[in-house]
This record gives sequence, C-alpha cells and structure tokens, in this order.
Amino acid sequence: MQIAIISDYIYGEFISGQAVFARRLIEGLAPRVSKLIVITTGPKTAVSRQGNIVTYCLNGVHLKKFQGAHLTLNPFAVWKRAFRDERVDLVHAQVPTLPALVVARHCRKQGIPLVFSHHVQAENLLKNMNLESPLICKGLTKYGLWVYNHADHLIFPSRFARDELLSYGLRRDLPTSVISNGVDTSVFSPGDGRKPLVLYVGRLMREKNIDTLIHASAIVKRRHPEYHFAICGDGYLKSQLEELARKVNPDVLFTGRLSDEELVNMYRAARIFVLPSEFELQGIVLLEAMACGAVTVVSDAPTSAAGELANRLFSNRDPADLAEHINSLIENPSALKRLGEENRRRTVNEHDFAGIVDRHLKVYADLLRAKKASPAATAHPPFRGEASS
Repeated sequence: MQIAIISDYIYGEFISGQAVFARRLIEGLAPRVSKLIVITTGPKTAVSRQGNIVTYCLNGVHLKKFQGAHLTLNPFAVWKRAFRDERVDLVHAQVPTLPALVVARHCRKQGIPLVFSHHVQAENLLKNMNLESPLICKGLTKYGLWVYNHADHLIFPSRFARDELLSYGLRRDLPTSVISNGVDTSVFSPGDGRKPLVLYVGRLMREKNIDTLIHASAIVKRRHPEYHFAICGDGYLKSQLEELARKVNPDVLFTGRLSDEELVNMYRAARIFVLPSEFELQGIVLLEAMACGAVTVVSDAPTSAAGELANRLFSNRDPADLAEHINSLIENPSALKRLGEENRRRTVNEHDFAGIVDRHLKVYADLLRAKKASPAATAHPPFRGEASS
C-alpha cells in the first residue's frame, strides 16, 4: 500500500493541531505501509527520502501571522513530478488548500481513492486576519465543501465537526467516519509531583481567547494565592498578552515553545487544563492534558467541539465564570483526583493513537478493496465546468 499524505502545514515551525496530527499519522503509518509520499510546503522546493518516506516540499508564500507556515500558490510542477515518479494507491489530504484541489482533480481523472480529513474552520483563518466577515466566511466554507464533496471518504475528529459540516451542505451520501485525532498514551501519561498549576497550551492567537484566562487568573489568585498559571506556546499576540498579564496578574508564566519532553512534564505538573478558545474541531491539547491526568475546563462556545472533552464548561469569554469553575475544582480535591483518573482512562480506551492508526488503515483498505472489486466505485462527481467522464 503506497499512501500519499497531502498538507501545506506539516514540518514547518508553525504548530497547529492539523500539523501535529499529520506528523503523528505519518510516523504511525510508516512501519505499516510499503511507502508514504508526503507532499507539503516550505520556503523552497525540495525532495528528500528517509526510509520508506519520500517528501516533496513545494515552495510557498510565508504567512507572517501564522509563524513558520507557508502556503503554495503553484503546486502543479512538483505535484506532477510526484505522481510521475511515485506510484500512489490512495491519497489522504488534510486541508482543502490549493494542493488539495489539484489532488482532487487528479484523483478523479486517474481513479485514485481520495480521503480528506476535516481539520480547519474558516473562522480560524479569518479571525486572525481581521476579516470577520460572514460573507467571506461563507465563501471559504463553500469552497471547502466543494472540494470535500469530491472525496471518496471524509474523516472528522469529532461528532461536532461532522454535524457542523452537514449543516453547511456536505453531501449526505458521502461516506464519513468520526475518528479522534488521538494521543500517544504511552508518552503522554501521568507522573509524580503534580503541582498547584493551571495550564494552557497552544497558539497565542485571537481565536484562543487567552485574555479570558489571564483575567480569570487574577480572580483565582485572590482566593488561592498558592495556585500558579502557565501559558505554553507562541504566536503574534505573545507580547500583547504578556503586557496584559503584567497589569492583572504578573504571576502568569509564559514559557514560549517547549521541547516535547518539557511539554509532557508541564502537562504532568498541572492539575487543571483550560482551553478558552472559541473555535475547535476537537483539541489535541485537551487529549494530551487528559492523558496526563489533568482536569479540563473549556469554553461553551457553540462553534467549538472542545465541550465533548470537557469536565467543566464555562460561559464563553466570561472570566468570572471561568474563575468560579477553577475555584470550585481547587476547593474539591477529591473531584480533581477522580476526574483526572477518569480522563486518563478515557484517553487510553477511546483515543490512544495506535487504535487511531488502525482505524485509518481500515478506511484505506476498504476503499482499495472497493476499487479493486469495481473501479467505478471510486468515480468522483465532475468538478463544476467539466463534463462527466
């Protein structure tokens, strides 16, 4: 089985849930398939080979607000080379950017099974570009649906993500699966020495609403001065958020980006993990925190799937309500212990990454089996403006 994994954001400095998932999926699939062909984007065009993984990197435009992220505007040359030099049995695309559009058209013409994962909400991009226009958001969503609707199978990380896209107009007859982004529970696991610490991990960007957590930290600090708050990650709002913290709670620690080992140790130290963001299709950081035994407090924003993994929900963008939930947990140590243990069990039983890889391989195998039995089974609907073949 030779699988092509397509995504603009995999190996750059920009950290997103989609990039983390793609890297982990590649690592999990590599020992179990004959070859992986990875097509991604970076500052320059390059081809590299390591073991059974061959990576085609396309030259892309740097997106300044999405630090280290590149977006290719001309995928055709390298794309054609990859398909000329490599035999591809199945394509798994991660985001509906321009390479994915080229992928979808090529797969339709060649009868190659096409799988998409749904990782991105239009609001994630628009909110950080100060383009919070319902019209633009609708246009981006329609484009994404147009691309997705030409897939053979669409994978969602949560029930919320699937229901949201169906409500926007996803083809009802399109085969879909809900498969968690998952977490390696052998790496992310509870440790000794849990501290009075409330933790956030993620990008320091607008949709994450980290200012809500900083304001809430000041309220908690007045009642529980022994508790500390740590914000781990990087982003264009870092200096602005640090300035806010200096004004309302100078005790807030900004760690910047951490190494993998440092990050696991930070999760293991925290008793409570807060994700105040407004837009999430699941939240890999929640799974990581849960696997390490932390209790999760999450915004109740109607545009977020994170509530599916929450122990407590607070009113979106309401620091006082967030602080009240944190205080109530601090003041109930037995609940903290019980919920943390439940979170660990849940991630092991439902979200362990070994099982996630198994489920992806089953989707691939079923599609390839259907193609072998009946080549017409992988026929895609024509793109608008093209005649049916």
